[in-house]
Amino acid sequence: MIDITKAEEVFKEYVQGFEPSIKVVRKIEHTYRVERKSKEIAETIGLDADGVELATLIGLLHDIGRFNQLKIVGSFSDKKLDHAIEGCRVLFEENKIRDFIEEDKYDDLIRKAIINHNRFSIDDITDEEELLFSKIIRDADKLDLLELYVNEDWVRDMIGEKYQTTNMITKEVYDAFLNNKQIPRNLGIHKTMIDIAINTIGFLYDINYEYTFKKLKGDNTINLILDNFEKMNSECIEELEVVRRHANEYLDGKIVS
Repeated sequence: MIDITKAEEVFKEYVQGFEPSIKVVRKIEHTYRVERKSKEIAETIGLDADGVELATLIGLLHDIGRFNQLKIVGSFSDKKLDHAIEGCRVLFEENKIRDFIEEDKYDDLIRKAIINHNRFSIDDITDEEELLFSKIIRDADKLDLLELYVNEDWVRDMIGEKYQTTNMITKEVYDAFLNNKQIPRNLGIHKTMIDIAINTIGFLYDINYEYTFKKLKGDNTINLILDNFEKMNSECIEELEVVRRHANEYLDGKIVS
């Protein structure tokens, strides 16, 4: 059995070693939300108690590399320092993993899940159990990020200065979305805040579990995101409404029960 309460205490002690800036506080809050979502997904798909605890622990640890990333490069830029790789270094090279879980039998699985949680796609896992837990953490993480985009102030604060605030949608981003595809951010094609919103809504195309689709539907998350961006970008409402219809049709098609 995994002692989640103890693991949370260790995590709390670990993050206290970093300057409590707003970015650190937000990342801690994100961590706890993803931890909870990972647990809920694991329970919903019928994992046993050990599986639920393991998914919960991975949720707690998935972004542990973010804190060193911010300290070292001054931002959450994975181009400068990949936080998943840094997280695995902290856990497995510095051996901090043993502070969170005494047994080592899950080490490879935890490492694979963390290293894959922020990748554009999973392309190097063949073991079914490793793939399962990687999918759980990816769903939990994407769900929380989508929910954050409902907050207009958060959007402006996090991406407003990084991208143009024009009322344009880049054609490649728009066309890809309507073809149920995402474009990797590292290609530099996303130019505007609307591009980033559409890219984020495109997480829909990489979600694995009905629980996640139902949560998005029940909380009206996609519509609330688009409502915010229509307020900020009134000149492209027609295109955003096409995005809205397509996203909701896709979402409805994924909910079967």
